[in-house]
Amino acid sequence: MPVTKIQTTRVLQAAMLAKCATSLLTPKHVKTLQFQVYAENHGLPIEPQWSGFRIPYFTPEGKVNQQFYRFRFLQDRPSTGVRALAVPEKPIRYTQPAGSSCGVYLPPLLKDGKSWASIQVDPTVPVVITEGELKSACGCVLGTPTIGLGGVYNWSSAKDKQELLPALEAFKWENRVVNLCFDSDIASNPMVKLAASRLAYTLAQRGANVVWTELPSAEDNKKQGMDDLAYVQGPQVLMDLLSKATAIGPGKALHRLNDEVAVVKQTSEIVELKTGNVFSAAAFTEVAYRNDTYVDWGTDGGPKKTKFTAREWLAWPFRNEVLRIEYEPGCADLITAGGAYNSWRGWACQPKNEGVITPWLNLLKRMFRDVPADQVEWMKCWFAYPIQYPGAKLATAILIWGRQQGTGKTMLGETMSYIYGRNYGTVTNTELASQFNEWLMDKSFIVGDELALGDKRHTASGIKDMITRTQVRINSKNRKTYAVRDCANFYLTSNHEDALYLEAGDRRVFVHRVDADPLSPPEYQAYWRWLKEEGGAARLFYYLINEVDCSLFDPQGRAPMTTAKIDMTTSGRGDTEDWCVLVATEPDTVISQPYDLFTTKDLLSFYDPDGKGSTRIIGMGKALGAAGVHKMPGGNNAVVQGMRTRLWAIRNAGHYRLMGPAQASRAYEEERQRLAPGGVGSNRKFAGPTGRVQ
Repeated sequence: MPVTKIQTTRVLQAAMLAKCATSLLTPKHVKTLQFQVYAENHGLPIEPQWSGFRIPYFTPEGKVNQQFYRFRFLQDRPSTGVRALAVPEKPIRYTQPAGSSCGVYLPPLLKDGKSWASIQVDPTVPVVITEGELKSACGCVLGTPTIGLGGVYNWSSAKDKQELLPALEAFKWENRVVNLCFDSDIASNPMVKLAASRLAYTLAQRGANVVWTELPSAEDNKKQGMDDLAYVQGPQVLMDLLSKATAIGPGKALHRLNDEVAVVKQTSEIVELKTGNVFSAAAFTEVAYRNDTYVDWGTDGGPKKTKFTAREWLAWPFRNEVLRIEYEPGCADLITAGGAYNSWRGWACQPKNEGVITPWLNLLKRMFRDVPADQVEWMKCWFAYPIQYPGAKLATAILIWGRQQGTGKTMLGETMSYIYGRNYGTVTNTELASQFNEWLMDKSFIVGDELALGDKRHTASGIKDMITRTQVRINSKNRKTYAVRDCANFYLTSNHEDALYLEAGDRRVFVHRVDADPLSPPEYQAYWRWLKEEGGAARLFYYLINEVDCSLFDPQGRAPMTTAKIDMTTSGRGDTEDWCVLVATEPDTVISQPYDLFTTKDLLSFYDPDGKGSTRIIGMGKALGAAGVHKMPGGNNAVVQGMRTRLWAIRNAGHYRLMGPAQASRAYEEERQRLAPGGVGSNRKFAGPTGRVQ
């Protein structure tokens, strides 16, 4: 039998009343609060369109506020479709109409017929502030005027430039006792504690006496609110806790500092929330905040005392704390969901579809005039992808070189600083070789100008690791190291063809040689004027986000091969590496024996038959590996003539890919017996002048 609309409404009504009962609300209370149920796909201007009940807000006089309401869901997923089968990790509980601001919930359930309008003007009446409509209704039912917030930050409006919402600003706060009773996770959630401290500071500025009720966690260690505690353990337990509320700081000073700084528990440092500056505890108390003091009048009528705010704050139980520092580009939260301080501070400008993009496109055209169109498009995607997907780590870097100065190769990279802002950085050759890497801190785009490492292979290897790694340990002088997500992408320039040592088959670096004529002074000036004064940065930002199609771009793919890259790879190789490349690509030209498998010692004897050169077995092995000669699996565990060694397959490598060390050792011996001079299977292709196989 199909479910009728009436039956559905009755089911939802019962579910709503059951939910409200856990907040000690009876059907009579629900009627007074004018909750109204809605079935799925109800048509209200909210998303998602799930079933639930509408919670109207009220004016201080007890009339329904026609401008604002919230909606409490009674389902956590759609009833049909694929999503109906998936259990959401964090179910959505509440929503409100798109575009609406914040409201203050004043439930018309006060004792003795009082109104919120009368309480607003009477500072002798203590009030409780909590998060959530049902919790505030529960507090009012129990006889304690309780204000509800839709969220821990929903007492102000940055959009409307309101430090306090008008309904809260209307209260007389001077000398009023205000009890903040947020959910029990305030003790472990830095974002909740920060919100509570900011609210306490804002109210303290208006003369309120702010106290705090710390709720215990539920028996299963999950968070609970004041209504949960009253429902499970009884109203008296909650009332006793509310009566024992403690002050959360002497006046305004510590609350103000709590809004500015936080302790980083991972490193025992203090971070400034707005700037990201980090101090040791000593530097914080004795230098940076040394002159920050406040007067403590005491509570016993004794003499006033001048105290150092930073010292008192460090010893304050309610001080703001974060677990660690993270760098999460694109995340707007100052404190992440995991309780970490997010050092990302947004972009330097906003994208705007105003003005022209031609100066940037002309610069690209000038620098890459002889480059195939698909490589130019790859370049555009390389610039655009980390902007379309903030924090994306590309597996490639760009290296632009040219002997001529002033062609725009550095200018192209510097242009991005006007989009990335503080997330843009530079690095020098000296810094690349240093053990300290604070230049990487909080950076998404890095320009390495005038790179000149030549054959410094260790440093070159370090750069290649920087290009692809996803985690980095920040090592700054006089600071504890810490690991963060590595979001840095590298744009490198040089005046030297051998700027970076590249191994054959390198997939990380896109290399281009610029042969354009230098830009004239008027051309330079016009470009920078466009970028800085004519909205060029905002227009380029918009172009990279909206007009560059990255749908086919693989952020982990190979860099396109270019002639300039081949030349740079060759210029960075010595004689040994050149010979090993021939082993990898044309073995018949340098190896006169017909075998597939060789030891490192065998190959070294072909390269240096007299043993008079400087190359040794270890160096030959590294050069063979860098050239891409196929290493047999198993490391140095093959056994040839009783000695452990490494084997290389210079021919027919695919035949040996799955062969273990023991099998490879047998194959090595067998082919030398089978193809020995004059033996069965000997190959005259490799015969010397006498007809004997060499």
